[in-house]
Amino acid sequence: MDNRLIDLIMNLRICYDKSIEIQLFKELLKTKFLCPISIDDQQNLTINSVVDSNDLNFLPLYIKETDIKGKDRELEYLEISIENATNLLIRLKNFSGVSINPRTTNFNIRLDDLKNIIEAFSEDSVEIISEISNEPISEKLEEFDDIFNKFKVIDRVFLLKIRKATETNFHWLFVIDCLDFNLIIAQFSSEVSSFFPKNEVIDFLPLKTHFSYDVTRDVLPIYKRCL
Repeated sequence: MDNRLIDLIMNLRICYDKSIEIQLFKELLKTKFLCPISIDDQQNLTINSVVDSNDLNFLPLYIKETDIKGKDRELEYLEISIENATNLLIRLKNFSGVSINPRTTNFNIRLDDLKNIIEAFSEDSVEIISEISNEPISEKLEEFDDIFNKFKVIDRVFLLKIRKATETNFHWLFVIDCLDFNLIIAQFSSEVSSFFPKNEVIDFLPLKTHFSYDVTRDVLPIYKRCL
């Protein structure tokens, strides 16, 4: 697993590919890292940091003990997941992100990006219902085509029911493959929402996000523009 994460980082650096990036994020969440610390004579603990070219502090995370210690066999460290490292950054407030293997790989991830990765790719973050043929709304799917066809920039539309780990109930999610998502979403959401009961929660996302790409990977669109 450890070498796989580094391999994915190196492959992504050679040539950007969305599928490699997604694999990397998922592997990131599986990996246990080693975080170096310092303990003085009074047993006070200090979290070490590395500084990038912009003088920003990053939390160093190593994958192997030999990577972290080098010749310093007395160096202490904590074993930590990326979720716990992110929570630590939030509490400490003086770190901009993490640096994976800063002595060699030196792969930096900003705090905001870490939050987004954890939300989108945690295995238990979202439960999905992609089969909606038994849902009452399925009877109205053909009527949706009239709405979708109004928007010439829309190529595909996916419809799912999802529930995040922190939520009790499922809600609807429209994922839209289109240009100019921000320009159409107000009118699109207004017209589509009219087909649902008023108490239904409906979200709308562009396809061009890591989360949207992942949840629709094995889902057929309910609409695809005819060429």
